[in-house]
Amino acid sequence: MLHSMTGYGRATCTTPSAQVTVTVQSLNAKTLEINFRLPKLLGEQELAWRKTVAAVLTRGKVNVGITYEPLAKATTVPQIDEAAFVSYYQQLDRLAAQVRPVADNTLFSLAIQAVRNGGGQEATPDTLPAAEIAPIATALEQALVACQSTRQEEGAVLAEQLMSCHATIQQHLEQVVARDPARLAQTRATLRSRLEELELKSGLDENRFEQELIYYLEKLDIAEEKVRLNQHLTYFDATLQQEELAGKKLGFIVQEMGREINTIGSKANDAAMQQHVVQMKDALGQMKEQLANVL
Repeated sequence: MLHSMTGYGRATCTTPSAQVTVTVQSLNAKTLEINFRLPKLLGEQELAWRKTVAAVLTRGKVNVGITYEPLAKATTVPQIDEAAFVSYYQQLDRLAAQVRPVADNTLFSLAIQAVRNGGGQEATPDTLPAAEIAPIATALEQALVACQSTRQEEGAVLAEQLMSCHATIQQHLEQVVARDPARLAQTRATLRSRLEELELKSGLDENRFEQELIYYLEKLDIAEEKVRLNQHLTYFDATLQQEELAGKKLGFIVQEMGREINTIGSKANDAAMQQHVVQMKDALGQMKEQLANVL
């Protein structure tokens, strides 16, 4: 089954301190290009996660985005140990009296200021502990699986479209094969007719005329092109059915098919056959567009 290079996956997780969302988007590209959008807290994980992405998505432009939203901390009123407070107050009052008289309100002001200094916001850490990283890594793997699933679904659609174009080329090739004998007979008859119009046939050696005619018709012969194009179609079908990562190989086969179709067109010298050639070229162009997105 074919895989498309276009896909999208999303997964979420909750760590002990945050809600995390991981998105993976892939687009078509000649090679594997991985771009990360990470919060600073997760910067150290990028190298390891790049390897995780490369192990699943082998080609395409991949954009990985991770949002980290800290959970709201519950606000609680601290409980005061009354007995400890009385003990601390008595000790502070006794020590203050030994140094200099201090008013009670000043003592309370110092105590309140100490509480304020100790109750400030915690500094934001530069990294996260392993307990926070593990759920995010799992979410990344889940998003990759979802992205790969959409790639497979779109690949199945592309395979159907490619087979439709394949059938179109095969059909018109059969029409070319059927038309070829009549085309050569008509070409032979046309040459004889024109010679007779010019009143030259009676003065020519019949054997020499036949030799020249055969030489001319050989230039219009498309027997080899018909055989090779049919072989390319068979190889294309087999590759499409048997290989998953066949985008580049199918592209090469289509190039060879294009050469044979162009040669048939240049040799055709027949309006009816040229119409079939145009239809084959149109189907081939559609195949090239679709293969640009095949993995």
